[in-house]
Amino acid sequence: MRRIIKRSEPAFFKKWKNDFKDRFRTVYNPTFNDLNREEYRQVKSDLKAELISEQYSLCCYCCKGIRHNGAQIEHFRPRNTFKINTVDYVNLHATCEGASGINDHCGHKKGNWFDLKLTISPLDPRCESLFEYTKDGHILAANNNDNAIETIKKLNLDSYLLYMGRFAALEALDIFKEDFDDVKRTNLLLEFSTPDNGKLTPFCNIILYFLNQEI
Repeated sequence: MRRIIKRSEPAFFKKWKNDFKDRFRTVYNPTFNDLNREEYRQVKSDLKAELISEQYSLCCYCCKGIRHNGAQIEHFRPRNTFKINTVDYVNLHATCEGASGINDHCGHKKGNWFDLKLTISPLDPRCESLFEYTKDGHILAANNNDNAIETIKKLNLDSYLLYMGRFAALEALDIFKEDFDDVKRTNLLLEFSTPDNGKLTPFCNIILYFLNQEI
């Protein structure tokens, strides 16, 4: 998981909510389901694009690379139980589509699970420090943190596809077989923490974790 710093609510999204209230003469915000109306499909598409851009094209939970056609809008507080938050921009993220069966993960796996005391938010400034990684790509709860243990379990963040993806990212860098000097390590830290054309490298979180471990 990588910390997400939310931008201001997009002007087009705020305008949509205001126009909706004016059109239907209501003081209430529309719901997320209203975005599925044919006339609002473009608003939903633009919203997804904004969330992906905000996250530098990384899934909000696993840091896998995502594209518009391979992502979905995630409600951190599930919309089925927190109806008032369905179009609250701070509650919206972009997640990968997960998979199916044993490799199901992230927002698709999370479903309607939410526990205020246990669920780790990608907006939490501490979220990155709550997880550790092994050299073969597995994710662990730092210091056996209960929140991290439950989040890994409920989102299946250690699925085969994810830990192999993290392992491949490490292998591509050859991070454990090469003797990095301080200059090279500093350059790599900068490279993997700085967006390139608005994107970060998939699974950069585990790369940065091990680069920082060696300093």
